[in-house]
Amino acid sequence: MIITFIQARMSSTRFPGKVLKHILGKPILQLQIERARACKTVDKVVVLTSISEDDRPIVDMCKKINVDFFCGSLENVLDRFYQAAVKFKPDHIIRLTGDCPLIDAKVIDDMVKLYLKEEGDYGTNCVPVTYPDGLDAEILTFKALQVAHTEAVLPSHLEHLSLFFEEQSERFKIVNLANNTDLSSLRWTVDESEDFEFVKAIFEELYPKKPLFCMQDVLDLLKRRPELILLNNRFNRNEGLFKSKEQDNVFLEGKTSTNMSNTVSILFRVDVYEKLGLGHLSRCRSLMAAFLHYSECQFAVLSNNETVVREFIPNIAFDFYHNRNELKNTNFDILIVDVPDIASGEDEDFRGVAKLVVCIEDAGRGLSYQNILIRPNLLNLPISPNLKIAKNNYWSGRDYIILHNDFAKQVVRNDVPKEKAEELLLCFGGSDPCGLTLRAIPLFKELEGNISFHVVIGPAFSWKDEVSSIINDDARFHLSINCQNMAEHFSKADIALISGGTMLYEACAMGTPALVFSQNQEQEIEAKICQAAGAVASLGVSKSVSDDKIFSAVKKIIRDTDLRLNMAKAGPKIVSSDGAAHIVSSLLKYIKKESIK
Repeated sequence: MIITFIQARMSSTRFPGKVLKHILGKPILQLQIERARACKTVDKVVVLTSISEDDRPIVDMCKKINVDFFCGSLENVLDRFYQAAVKFKPDHIIRLTGDCPLIDAKVIDDMVKLYLKEEGDYGTNCVPVTYPDGLDAEILTFKALQVAHTEAVLPSHLEHLSLFFEEQSERFKIVNLANNTDLSSLRWTVDESEDFEFVKAIFEELYPKKPLFCMQDVLDLLKRRPELILLNNRFNRNEGLFKSKEQDNVFLEGKTSTNMSNTVSILFRVDVYEKLGLGHLSRCRSLMAAFLHYSECQFAVLSNNETVVREFIPNIAFDFYHNRNELKNTNFDILIVDVPDIASGEDEDFRGVAKLVVCIEDAGRGLSYQNILIRPNLLNLPISPNLKIAKNNYWSGRDYIILHNDFAKQVVRNDVPKEKAEELLLCFGGSDPCGLTLRAIPLFKELEGNISFHVVIGPAFSWKDEVSSIINDDARFHLSINCQNMAEHFSKADIALISGGTMLYEACAMGTPALVFSQNQEQEIEAKICQAAGAVASLGVSKSVSDDKIFSAVKKIIRDTDLRLNMAKAGPKIVSSDGAAHIVSSLLKYIKKESIK
């Protein structure tokens, strides 16, 4: 579905209230909506305004003419678009600004068709500009909007969506519709009162005879009446954009004016234990990726297994330390301790190694000398009465569940499930300590029908050869080792068969229907919470689940379309994909504040 979002507000600094100024008895925003609705490629038009009381007249106008509207942040336009997209669920979003009543439906349709044909991430008719100022249009995928919403921090990126993509053209596929003749010197937008007089003259000449007049009609009129161009040709294009760029400079100066180095140094203390899985290492990898979106970073890892750590994190540079003694004369900005047994952190005593000590600990005990304790969980578990830490430095709950930023980039599935599931994902963590992969494959070989299985194992998995032998030449099974983008695999699967912990959170965040085999009682508690919310089916702790129960559960979910649809809807409501970004931005603000003191 393609939806046009028209952003509009009353508080323009140069021409307040411009979007509701009347021409021929109608607000210019209403005239623009009429023209936007004429686009043949668009399914719906929605006006995006703010929650400010000043913008209430825009809401009233929308109600009067029966057009959908959404009220969001006044200053953060990017967030307004993202929250509206979450509500209306478009596959593609067209962005228009409410001060461009002369938009041409054919130009927009041509842009959309080219963008869809080229399978772009972001489409526009402004890179470079060849159309008159006021005929600008943009289109982007919901996935691209999610990426921008997660990563953008500059004021110009929050106000002007296009800049985030245009400044990263090597990362996003940008499709541009160029006009045959460069008309970029023409000014057809409404930013100043003189602009309004120009647009008013155009409508008074053309609208009565042809309400949906096009760009060529305006060009023909200007040939007959060239004096109209003189009404507003003294203004520069994109003056608002230049002001946002000035705000960027202030923002960046603020980031670098403290005593803190431009580069943030972070040490991760994490161990690899086959019996406990790689969830702790996965969290550290996700935080590394999130840090890189906010700051220049230097990473280091202290762990008991360099081979597995480097294999698990192949695309990020970091120094490696094998023990505490190797850290002499080091001084990091942040130390993040994420070990299964928190007592090891006490034994090593990292005081003096970093300015800020952060502990990620599921049980909530923490270290005696930590500055911040992070406790990812679904229950917002309270602080322990025996724990000596300031309440605002105890970060507990689902907002702190750490997933890789690939899950923020990947579009949450909102497709209608197939009548019968055809692709099953099998993944029981980085090490699969209970050997569930070896148990599941022979069992599912007995399933009949057109079903394929994608088996994913991690770098600490001990039975790679055995799994390869069991799969043998069965074409229905595809084996992947140490996948770097699990979000993509979850998005493609009709059903996921997974263990608890991080895998449970990932399935919920993506809206992938899942059967959960918990590795221990702690995982089972959270799996039951997700089951109660309708997001997954919990089969219990794996050692106590019979093969018959597993086989029956799989056959049921394969055939039960309604069950899978309900799971897909429920999962993302439980687990958000932006926990890592939330943690990292909070930590950087914390050390910046401390460096000023």
